Parts: sequence; C-alpha cells; structure tokens
Amino acid sequence: MIALALLAAGVAADEAQLQRQLDFMVASCRAGDVVRLVAHGTRAVELRMVDPGRIPTVRENAALQCAIGKVRARRDLQLGFTGNEARH
Repeated sequence: MIALALLAAGVAADEAQLQRQLDFMVASCRAGDVVRLVAHGTRAVELRMVDPGRIPTVRENAALQCAIGKVRARRDLQLGFTGNEARH
C-alpha cells in the first residue's frame, strides 16, 4: 500500500516537472499569448490555443511553431490537441 502511494506521488511529481518544462518551452519561444501546453501524465502534451477563435499574427505563428518544434524534438513526448484524443 505504501509503495502504491509513493508511485502515485512520483507520477504526480513527474507530471509537475514536465509541466514546468513545457512552461519554459512556451516562455522561451515567447508564445504565451498564443498557446498553452498542458502535461497529461508524463508523456502526453495537450496544445491549447489561448484564443482559438482568432488567427495568429505572423509573429505569433512563428512563436507557436517554435513551441511546437520544441515539443516535437522531444521523442519521449506525444503532442495532441483538444479533439484528437482518439488518434495515435
């Protein structure tokens, strides 16, 4: 029982660490006005547009592509977005 609790705590800590890494990726690309990357577990990354009803400017699109590129460069992560949960 204790081992299970420690395992659950470790997964939560790993997810929190991944979320900090994702936040850093967005910040380093200056994409915070455009996109939010959300950790789900230790591998899945959800891409959420900040304002999904608005087309990004050229600068915002470049920042978005930068953030997506940083996630794709990590072979251990799986990128998705709301609506494609069933896709692999």
